[in-house]
Amino acid sequence: MADDELNELKKLSPEERIKKLKELQKKDKEEIEKAQKLILESEEDIEREEQVRKIPIPEVKSIDIDSLFSQEAKELFKTKRFISETKKEEPEVKREKPRERRLEEVAAEEQVLKVEEERTHAQYLTQLSQQPVDKIYNRMKEIYSEVKEQGYVSPRQMEEINNIGYANARKFDAAKQGEYAPNQEAANEMVLTQKMKNWLQSMYKA
Repeated sequence: MADDELNELKKLSPEERIKKLKELQKKDKEEIEKAQKLILESEEDIEREEQVRKIPIPEVKSIDIDSLFSQEAKELFKTKRFISETKKEEPEVKREKPRERRLEEVAAEEQVLKVEEERTHAQYLTQLSQQPVDKIYNRMKEIYSEVKEQGYVSPRQMEEINNIGYANARKFDAAKQGEYAPNQEAANEMVLTQKMKNWLQSMYKA
């Protein structure tokens, strides 16, 4: 027992001291039993390892390949080998491999899907650009609030930010060309949408 524990026990009343000593005695007894059990298990492990070491490892007997085949099998093998070598000398007709044809088909299918996805995405951007300024602004503001709360921009959010930024840029272009005349509130929302887009993009790259 450590000196600190002994000093603490001396401060207790006789009844509490006896109770504490019995608890420590019980704890020590349990630890001793665990240690004895662990020692016994370790001795058994050592004994098993010694028994494994004593097991002799049989040597691999060298095999005579010729002894595995009868004379008839050897003659048959020679005949088949001769036919095979004769066939190799004949000019081979080059044929398209099924795997190569399949890879070309997959590549063509992927190209078609890619073109279709690009067309669909272009249609989506056109529809988004035709949305009212306040709807574009409010969605960018929602994403801005989400990012401020979570502390980062996810790839999904970044994709939507780019789409909204494109739609907002189309609004600016239309205003410059005289095709669209936003009022003061709409103009302010377009500017704020652009500023939020720039900040969110910088957050994503950081």
